[in-house]
Amino acid sequence: MKKRFALAKLTLLSLLIASCSGTDDSPDPVVKEPAKPDPVVVVQPPVPVVVPAATFTSFSPQNAYLGDVITLYGANLDKNLKLLSVDFEGVETEIISATSTYLTVAVPNDLNKEAVKIRLRTAGVETPLTSKEDFHLNAPVINSISHTKGFSGQKVLIKGKGFRNSYHIGQIAFNGVNIEAPITNVGNSELTMTVPKGIDSGKYPITVTIAGMAATAPSLFEVIVPTITSITPTSGRKYTIVTITGTNLKDIYGLGINPSVFFRDVDAQNNLGTISGTIQSSGENKIEVKIPDNLKEGKTYRVQLSVVSGRAEAKETFIYTK
Repeated sequence: MKKRFALAKLTLLSLLIASCSGTDDSPDPVVKEPAKPDPVVVVQPPVPVVVPAATFTSFSPQNAYLGDVITLYGANLDKNLKLLSVDFEGVETEIISATSTYLTVAVPNDLNKEAVKIRLRTAGVETPLTSKEDFHLNAPVINSISHTKGFSGQKVLIKGKGFRNSYHIGQIAFNGVNIEAPITNVGNSELTMTVPKGIDSGKYPITVTIAGMAATAPSLFEVIVPTITSITPTSGRKYTIVTITGTNLKDIYGLGINPSVFFRDVDAQNNLGTISGTIQSSGENKIEVKIPDNLKEGKTYRVQLSVVSGRAEAKETFIYTK
């Protein structure tokens, strides 16, 4: 029994010594590094885009005529014509061209003030940019008129500059009486007017007024009227040629419009019974006319003449005979 116990004790001791003297082949434990935190992303605020402010610094020339082109200077202006507008104290005008530093515009034809501020609107500007200086409108100038003598109703061409190329505002006056705009042809350098009807013979001034500034033609216009001094013969039948004598019987100053001769029944009301004759020849002082075929036998007729808008009537009457 004692031998068995000693042997077991000896075996246990051998095992302990072997365990202490042997090597350990097991792998070293893995040491995990601590997880790194995610990098902090710093979001930068957007850099604001600064748009340079538009400016309107000057314009040139500072005096001009209606319809003239002037230049407006500035900086940071829009180049798109649709985003620009210019007015002369409320009177809109045409923008001809545009860059970032200047615009070209026409002086508006409906401008009716001599001195005004110019206002410019461009993209991004709520309040119009206004010129520091006044723009001054030049007075109109009449260089010539096409005729200095003629009848009522005659056309007269006026040449010059600074005229209004618009029908919105009247500008021509004959002897101080305004001529309605719709009856004139207009342009910045030429105007066509009609001498008013019913004007007595005499010499009259022609004026053009723009924004209160008047220009007078260098020559007066003399209105002439036709007169009939006699008719020969004072009676006749079919195919009779009547000679009319007088003054200013034909338009030799305007377009050369031929006169017209009429035979009006003295018993007819108004212009009823008025029949035109056939002009055979015409001059300033004499006209030959063939009487109408359809005059009535035994009737008395007044002989009347029309040239442009001038009217005349013979003192003698004409009697139609067999």
